[in-house]
Amino acid sequence: MTSQCPQACAAGSCTASAACSAGTVRCNSTNIEICNTSGTAWLYNQTCAVACTSGICTGPCTPSEKRCNGNVPEMCNPAGSAWVAAQSCMYECHRGDRTQNDLVIDGTTQTLEGDLKFSNNVTIRNQGQLRVGPTGVLRIRARSITVESNTTINANDLGVHTRGAGSSATSASCYSSCNGQTTTTTVSAGSSYGTVGQAGIGSAYS
Repeated sequence: MTSQCPQACAAGSCTASAACSAGTVRCNSTNIEICNTSGTAWLYNQTCAVACTSGICTGPCTPSEKRCNGNVPEMCNPAGSAWVAAQSCMYECHRGDRTQNDLVIDGTTQTLEGDLKFSNNVTIRNQGQLRVGPTGVLRIRARSITVESNTTINANDLGVHTRGAGSSATSASCYSSCNGQTTTTTVSAGSSYGTVGQAGIGSAYS
């Protein structure tokens, strides 16, 4: 029977503390562990999808795919056979990219897109404008986000979602209350934003 120790293992038994160098990494099966700041315990960091070697996730990957290995951004090589490490992040690693400390848009226009993370604060002020890039996708994570009253976040003319489009026309026939005539009614929903569009109706007698 095997079990995982919460701190460390020595001579086949769990121990209350570990002796390690702060910030070093190791593999525990497919898990990556990092030595804590006091050098007394190994802390769980992440689980590798395929394998772990010398404190780094290894195994096949998709070319140009990005990931974070602890605080180090990595990109899959063109052959899809290995992860290539970049320089360690000064602040944090998020989705395979370095994060910035702060974002301040002060009286200017800045275009951003994608999934971005800032370690501290995002501030838009003095008629500054944050414009969403051509993909139409922008997600920002930060400790705080301040958008002053005289500023704008502009995502005009972007996006390709079709939830607000009108529906195709459908037909139905009426026999009982149409003055003795059979009525063919064409019904189609109008376009909308956030709610179901109202039906537009046109009739033709036969």
